[in-house]
Amino acid sequence: MSRMENILKQLLDHTVKSTARFLQQRREIANLGLSDVAQKTGISIEALTEYETGDVAIPSDDLFLISRSIGIPDRILASKLYDIYLEVSTIRDCLESKKSGTTDSSN
Repeated sequence: MSRMENILKQLLDHTVKSTARFLQQRREIANLGLSDVAQKTGISIEALTEYETGDVAIPSDDLFLISRSIGIPDRILASKLYDIYLEVSTIRDCLESKKSGTTDSSN
């Protein structure tokens, strides 16, 4: 695996973990247990646990089911995901510009 591929994998892992942390915090704020979310969504407690630890990326269908079950409006979830996307994209773009030897001379 090249250095760039390794860094991009780390960025993907960061995205998964950040999303997982956000959902877990919001679930706890809503004072809901994993069993409550499992009952509302039909997603197993085992899968929910893997999602919340960031061990597994959350499929988009499950992501929306979970967020709705804990009271996160779609617009808030979309905003949070967009923030994560921008963070990762910025880092990726910086790495790619370093790799190609270009820099932003506007600063």
